[in-house]
Amino acid sequence: MATALWMIYSSNIWIVIIHLCSLAMLYNVRYAGMFYIPVSMVVLFLAYQRRTVLLRFIIACIPIVLLLFLQSSTRSEYKKVTGVNTTSGFSGWQLMNNASVLIPEAKQLPVSKFNTELEQLYHRYLATCPDSIFTTTAALSTGLMWDKTSPFKQFVYYYMQMTNRSYPIAWVETGELYSKYAKKIIFAYPFDFITDFIIPSLVSFFEFREIGEHGGEFKNEQMYQDYYGIQIDSYKHTCNLFTDINPLRHVLHYIYWIALTAAAIYFLIRTRKSSFTNKDWQASALLLIFIIIYIGISVLASPNTTWRYAMPIYIPSILFIGSVLKELLIPKIK
Repeated sequence: MATALWMIYSSNIWIVIIHLCSLAMLYNVRYAGMFYIPVSMVVLFLAYQRRTVLLRFIIACIPIVLLLFLQSSTRSEYKKVTGVNTTSGFSGWQLMNNASVLIPEAKQLPVSKFNTELEQLYHRYLATCPDSIFTTTAALSTGLMWDKTSPFKQFVYYYMQMTNRSYPIAWVETGELYSKYAKKIIFAYPFDFITDFIIPSLVSFFEFREIGEHGGEFKNEQMYQDYYGIQIDSYKHTCNLFTDINPLRHVLHYIYWIALTAAAIYFLIRTRKSSFTNKDWQASALLLIFIIIYIGISVLASPNTTWRYAMPIYIPSILFIGSVLKELLIPKIK
């Protein structure tokens, strides 16, 4: 975001290169880096205002080309390790979690709706599961992805026995299965998906999330000890700092969202009288665009279950509020 704002005020080729490199590094660190693709496209389009519209459009598509290259590389590496041509085994599990609210209705779908024998087997298996498991609350907590007794995990264990696959490979392969199945039931019941998952997920993004020490102790499981080479059974917190500041954070949480909403409304009202070529206006608009995109994609991708999911918009939000306050408080020099 820093290099994106930098680019608004200067379209120097080195700034563009640094920005695209940081975008690639973001993606390699975490696939959520894809959130920034629309931001990069917008800022590249704005940076070359003296060029023709067609050339600016072509330049703005560079982040998409970069993303396709990175995804192709990721798929290649993933296939070498697992034999599955995918960018992430996790994505199918997440999508299945989100679509789980539709399973009670999806049970009515005929088996012929699903193409492969494995999809049909999975559909029959879900039909045997109680409807009470697949609630909006369960989907928003994402517990179905992690609970060993959940239908999703249980099917993995069955799949391991059926195919003699190891857990990591079975986890990836069932992730691909879950992705295909989830997409089919979402397209079969799009309105129900909006009402039972999308809207509740949007509301949950704005809820206050506590930070706590969780009883003050973390159990260091054997697999962590083996992987990191740290032979300690548990870690204990020596203080309750985060628990103690939660009441203050709770108050600041509402102040933050009220201030951001008010700033966004004021900015949108002022936009009618603003010059779109003004650099300060473009910088503020870019910050607001990112905030909206991040919230929107977060709602679709994964429910907000912890305070850290909203962290990427904190600094852009503060900068955006600051830009609006500057507009309000600092007189314009004529």
